[in-house]
Amino acid sequence: QEHACRALYADLRAEALAARVPSVGVRASVLHVGDSMLEARRQGGRSGSAELCDRHDVGRRHINAGFAGTGPDFHLRLLQSWLPLIKPSAVFVWVYTGNDLADIDRPYACCGQGPLLRWSTAGAAPTSLCPQPNWKVPTRARLARSPPPWLLRSTARWSVAAQHISDLFVLAAGTLEPGMGPAQGDGFAQAAWDKHRQLTAQMRAEISRHGARTIFVLIPHRGALQNALTAGHPSTPTTYQRLHKQLLSTGSTVISTWPTLKSAYQRYGER
Repeated sequence: QEHACRALYADLRAEALAARVPSVGVRASVLHVGDSMLEARRQGGRSGSAELCDRHDVGRRHINAGFAGTGPDFHLRLLQSWLPLIKPSAVFVWVYTGNDLADIDRPYACCGQGPLLRWSTAGAAPTSLCPQPNWKVPTRARLARSPPPWLLRSTARWSVAAQHISDLFVLAAGTLEPGMGPAQGDGFAQAAWDKHRQLTAQMRAEISRHGARTIFVLIPHRGALQNALTAGHPSTPTTYQRLHKQLLSTGSTVISTWPTLKSAYQRYGER
């Protein structure tokens, strides 16, 4: 998450921008914002929906601003940071029914291991709790990322036993890496829905303020697709329907991927 956090701040975002925003050409930009479902990491780069659009839409450059382990509150902050720089003609906001509600108010290392936004009880738009980074990386995370002791690393060059011990050290240290932490969406369902409504409305307002068009892309959970085809549940799930209706209420274009993905799943299965 530290990598995602750095993308929010003017003095830290250069690396993320350089890796994701092509500097060659003068094509109009289309920005894609989302979580790991959009980021689509692979060895050597990314290969997701934004990259697919970029290959086929030769008149525009499509920028992948997907960051794993993030939620709608992060996506709003990212838009506030990147829109003035990229000046896109359109923004696709990818909404994943699997965890977007649960990811609201998740703790972030750049915000003191707390949420990114301050919420008003009066219904006003949320504001940033950390306009400047307030780093707090847990000790467990530091230990999890520590290399094996120098003596072990140096002897591993010629000792098979030391190499095995070094590998075991790395595996054991990795188990100390803390999870992403609890999220408000798990225990406060209605509050999460209300916050999601505010966040998507504010995203649309922010995008419109920069002269761009907003398109929400709604993605179902794979388990929901499986149930629809194998467990006798032919209709779209309630969460998906409710999110679809809520996104439409913002007045934006909403692309429902359910029919397309369901058809693809029927045809190709788990491939």
